[in-house]
Amino acid sequence: MYKKLEIRNLSVSSKNAILVKNINLRFQRGTPLVLLGESGSGKSLIIDAIMGSLSKDLEIKGEILLDEIDLLKLSLEERRALWGKDIALLPQEPWRFRPYYENSRAG
Repeated sequence: MYKKLEIRNLSVSSKNAILVKNINLRFQRGTPLVLLGESGSGKSLIIDAIMGSLSKDLEIKGEILLDEIDLLKLSLEERRALWGKDIALLPQEPWRFRPYYENSRAG
């Protein structure tokens, strides 16, 4: 069972812009967390990067560590094996998830 999720220097970029720059966060198992920010501030991009559901046309840099395993270095199959068991997403707007999944690195 995993104990922590740590994000180190996470950046997400499109061809034209840096959308999220150098985010560092640490989540401890069993500790509630709320990610707040203005519309367009990158909250969904951070969560999608963690889950592996970012659009294929976005570039990710940094590390997303589940304990000491870098999720960004896992294969698609390895990452999917964690979904629902070790890492999960409860989107605020669940109808958005299907299009993300279909156009994501995981789809």
